[in-house]
This record gives sequence, C-alpha cells and structure tokens, in this order.
Amino acid sequence: MEAQPGEAAAGTMSKVAVPVEPKIIVQTTSEVDLLDDGYRWRKYGQKVVKGNPNPRSYYKCTSPGCNARKHIERSSTDHKVVITTYERKHNHGVPGPGPASMAR
Repeated sequence: MEAQPGEAAAGTMSKVAVPVEPKIIVQTTSEVDLLDDGYRWRKYGQKVVKGNPNPRSYYKCTSPGCNARKHIERSSTDHKVVITTYERKHNHGVPGPGPASMAR
C-alpha cells in the first residue's frame, strides 16, 4: 500500500519543520514583580520551578486573538532581579490608557 501525499508510509515518521519563535528575556532590578510594559495581561497560572524557591507566574495577552504570552519569576541567586520571558508576538499595537487612568 502506497502512502498518499501528505501521509507517512506505514512504520515511518514524517518530520515537519516548525519554525521556532524567539523568546525575549528581560532582566530588571525591581521591588515589584509585575512591571508595566504597556500591554494588558491576564494571569493564568503559577508554579514553583525546580531549583528556584520563587514561583513563576504565567500571563496571556488580553487582546482578542492575540497569542502573546509571558512568564515572570525572581532570580534564584539575586532576589532583587525580576526575569520576564516573552513568547510569541502581539498581533496588535500597544493599547491606549485604560478608563481608570483617564478619570481625574
């Protein structure tokens, strides 16, 4: 039996090259964990990572259809350093100020 186009022959695996998006890692000295980068984020998880007593927090962009994500953790060696890792790109510009910042 012959494999159809797009299918692997029995007993073989087909490999598809998936482009890997680069991660952007930012290290900042700060007293607060969550720094304002201009985008709006929703926290969707937190876990303790092996080798680091500080938890890592996971965030998704709140803009509809945007797949940008980031995770934030404190350095295991210097507790003043916050490490933010961005994954995937935003498919929109930086949102304007929210209603709370416009009220005066």
